[in-house]
Amino acid sequence: MTSNSDAGFWSGAHLMVGFRRFTFIVFAFSVWMGSHGALAQRSSSAPVLPVMGPIGTPAERTDQVEKDRIAGVSAFERGDFATATAYFQRVRRVDSTNDEGMFLLGRAYLATGQTALAADEFTSAIALNDKIEKYFYARAKAEMRLGKFAAAVVDYNRDLELRDGKGSPIFFQARGDAYLGNGQTDLAIKDYALVVAGGGDARLAYLHRGTALARNLDLDHALQDLNTAEAAGKAANTLDFDTYFYRGIVEQLGGDKVGALRDYKAAQAYKSDHRPQAECLLILAGKQKRGLFGGGGPPKRCRGFDAVKALLLPPES
Repeated sequence: MTSNSDAGFWSGAHLMVGFRRFTFIVFAFSVWMGSHGALAQRSSSAPVLPVMGPIGTPAERTDQVEKDRIAGVSAFERGDFATATAYFQRVRRVDSTNDEGMFLLGRAYLATGQTALAADEFTSAIALNDKIEKYFYARAKAEMRLGKFAAAVVDYNRDLELRDGKGSPIFFQARGDAYLGNGQTDLAIKDYALVVAGGGDARLAYLHRGTALARNLDLDHALQDLNTAEAAGKAANTLDFDTYFYRGIVEQLGGDKVGALRDYKAAQAYKSDHRPQAECLLILAGKQKRGLFGGGGPPKRCRGFDAVKALLLPPES
């Protein structure tokens, strides 16, 4: 026989068990919904390609590869890099020996910031066909982004060799930047001169040549080039951070503290990953006081940094 107190106890216990079961069911359902929602979101954002046709024969595979190549190139040209990547990945799956498909996939990876994957695809394409100049040029671009300047120089030179030595101003600008990154300033200076002579982007060539000349401690000619770059930038409304940052460095190294401070301040108006370094140079060159009563040295992040070290930073433009 159950007493009233026992009855109350058991009814309370049953309620507690029922509540716990209900809570577990709600939790499990929410987890299930969350996972399925995430899957649905991923699947909805992933490109959906048309179903492939039959690929049982060589002719059918060739036909499918060509369809996907054309569709991928179209997607790439309209800026839909995710869809382009999906098409070129399928080209790779259907024909694992298609060097052009590897090149195109590498371009798509490069466009979406997957630089290491892009370099791998370009390397695979070159392994199958080392007579196509654009494969070397593309890999050099990827290597530049990865900071592999020596490898980029080798690939740019191979590209030029395959073109019988006929390079465009864009090519010489790119190779000049590789030389600059690799510390080969004399060769960089020669390539930038070819950009100007060939009617290329003179502002960019003067800007980068000025940086190279400064690294050679030819400060007078460096300043001339950087002034020319500024004038060209004003005329074309293409001024950027690098123009004022590097000119400020040259001015500081040449003893023009007023000009350096002016240019470091001007550089702050532009976006750049090097803005913190420009701020440090502004503080150090101006010996700005810090703290409530103007005491203290430079910020910790600026200690040990100077104009010589700043000059070795690669231009961003």
